[in-house]
Amino acid sequence: MPTRKKKELRSEGRSSSETFKKIKNLETEIAVVIGELEQTLWRVECLGRFASLVAADVSAEVLVRGAQEAACQLLQCESTSILLVDPKTGVLPDPFTLGAGARSSLQVPLRMGQSIFGIIQVLNKVPSISSGTRHRDSAHFDEKDSRLLEELSKSLSVGLQNARLKSRLQKSFHETVEVLTEAVTKKDRYTGGHTKRVAYYASLIAKYMDLTPEQSEMVRCAALLHDVGKIGIEDKILKKEGPLNDAEWLVMKTHPELGHEILSRMDGWRSAVDGAYCHHERWDGKGYPAGLKGEEIPLTARIVALADAYDAMVSNRPYRQGIAPEVAYEEIVRQKGTQFDPRVVDAFVSAYLHEKMGKGPSGRKAEPT
Repeated sequence: MPTRKKKELRSEGRSSSETFKKIKNLETEIAVVIGELEQTLWRVECLGRFASLVAADVSAEVLVRGAQEAACQLLQCESTSILLVDPKTGVLPDPFTLGAGARSSLQVPLRMGQSIFGIIQVLNKVPSISSGTRHRDSAHFDEKDSRLLEELSKSLSVGLQNARLKSRLQKSFHETVEVLTEAVTKKDRYTGGHTKRVAYYASLIAKYMDLTPEQSEMVRCAALLHDVGKIGIEDKILKKEGPLNDAEWLVMKTHPELGHEILSRMDGWRSAVDGAYCHHERWDGKGYPAGLKGEEIPLTARIVALADAYDAMVSNRPYRQGIAPEVAYEEIVRQKGTQFDPRVVDAFVSAYLHEKMGKGPSGRKAEPT
């Protein structure tokens, strides 16, 4: 074979080999880029899931647990601690006491404006084969980890601030409910006792319905507030020891509207306010004050209405003796679909059979016949 031809073949071979190497190198680079993109996407999704948790208006405890899980996933670490300023002392626990087992750590502050109210701390980076780190003692947090933890801390800070604000508002609301309940009790001892019993019965009924904890709490608060309007009823009518005449009854029937006037500014607790206002509405539309029917009546009111009626039947009044619990039970079941929401009646039946609802004025336990 001519020398020139051999040189050409050797040149083509080297060129093909170099091209093959370039292709392999390019494939490796593409794989690395794809891997980094997939990892970035996964991290964005992880941060997005935690942001959704913040938006879900959950408790501070749930947020903290969610942040700990997210931090461990994002930064591939062994543990996460979230340390908050003690509300009583204003002191932040020392995050730098790592212990003998700590190999690496990273801390980022939780901020409220310019103030630091906590720290999120991650410990012990897990070795990653893809990063070329195989030995656990050589794994350390880097700048990328710091940026990820900063993003997580921003979301957590917002969530914890919202949770604290909600907690303060709830505390203020419950204090208001307690004050109003006490005012009703001072106005009329029977009404105060009746209010607490209705709240107890309503809570038991709510237990057997598909309600969230927040909805169940609104039912309880609506029950505690349902007779607050009786503060505005004259004593000679409210405390009368005999049956009311027609004129007095018309005055008594204004108490839901009087209560609504007192509670109308509690906009953030509309479910409880509406439950108190509508507790004399009937499923068949023959109640008052608005003559609402069926699903038009707030669910809180439907539950309170049944609990209110049950306690009114089994309780003693100066002018009459309360009826036996089993008789009241049968009357409520008979009014299913007319006076009371069928679903609420079903929950009442379950509560009556499984809880302490079957006690009349004598305190004895009675089973339905």
